[in-house]
Amino acid sequence: MIPTHVAVIMDGNGRWARRQLQERSFGHEQGVAVLESVVDECISCGIRFLTVYAFSTENWSRPPAEVSFLFELLSATIQRVRATYRERDVKVQFCGERTAQIPENVITAMNCIEQDTATCTGLILSVCFNYGGHTEIAQACRSVLADCLDGDAVENIRARLQMPIEQFIQQIDTHLYASLPPVDLLIRTGCEKRLSNFLPWHLAYAEIIFIDLLWPEFSVQAFKECLDEFASRTRRFGGVDPLPQVTDIYSNTRSHSSTNALSNHN
Repeated sequence: MIPTHVAVIMDGNGRWARRQLQERSFGHEQGVAVLESVVDECISCGIRFLTVYAFSTENWSRPPAEVSFLFELLSATIQRVRATYRERDVKVQFCGERTAQIPENVITAMNCIEQDTATCTGLILSVCFNYGGHTEIAQACRSVLADCLDGDAVENIRARLQMPIEQFIQQIDTHLYASLPPVDLLIRTGCEKRLSNFLPWHLAYAEIIFIDLLWPEFSVQAFKECLDEFASRTRRFGGVDPLPQVTDIYSNTRSHSSTNALSNHN
């Protein structure tokens, strides 16, 4: 069973570089190469959605030189893969706040690849950049409230308060950064076991795999092993496992008892 939506927290670039006695920037460059190999594998095996955590709202606390390098790396990577991804039918979209802190040339590059691949119908690659999960949900709720200001605000708010909760959840969902289905499989590298404010809305029933590899060490084979692990799991979604084995045991017991009875009768 192949997951529809895979999400990845690509953690460990800096630590990997330090182990190689290199600058952190070297780790980020290697991380891009790994991501491209994972994208290739997603295309090959038919995964529809790949969402990756590239830069969080908390990453602004990193040294300014590293942040600037990440911007340059993103812009250069976009320019390099734009034509290729369009040809390979990969739709690229960015999820996060496009604030004035992000250089204008980076925003332009993001907009360009989104426009170039907007009509692609293959893999949907969502890059979470300047992203925070709490902010995404808060902004979506703000948008729902803003919709109430059209017409009679009081009546609109009252209507939303009275609507079925599932319908209200759907309204919030439509105002998130991008239209994405629930995550089926979350992979986190970097030897850490936390979600780090990544996709809290979408991860409700995700299968989670924590990998004791740093992101530049993550290989296509490791990705395939994660897919195999996902396929081996039973997803209950709050329910229970089907128990055919209980019926089988009961049937076998009855059959065995009947056989014994016939033998005794004979």
